[in-house]
Amino acid sequence: SDLGSRKELMDVHYVAAMNPTAGSFEICERCQRHFATFAASMPSATDISTIFSTVLSGHLSSFQPSVQDVADKIVECAIQVQEMVSSIFLPSAVKFMYNW
Repeated sequence: SDLGSRKELMDVHYVAAMNPTAGSFEICERCQRHFATFAASMPSATDISTIFSTVLSGHLSSFQPSVQDVADKIVECAIQVQEMVSSIFLPSAVKFMYNW
């Protein structure tokens, strides 16, 4: 092989995600030892509302008060739409992205 075209990579981080509930994803232990395993559950509806209301209110802070007042209603409607869509489009092994 030609060592002249060889590259040295430094300070590289890998990020990987898996959906343990869809399909049978098995990783050999030799590969898995290079990763840290974190598990996070979905936040509650109250937590989601607080997060998005805070973000949207910050974005609307430069608008007129009449526009700022609808921030909570917009977030509430968005959460209702997301819940309705997620109840119709159920996740599967092929369509696991519906969890997000």
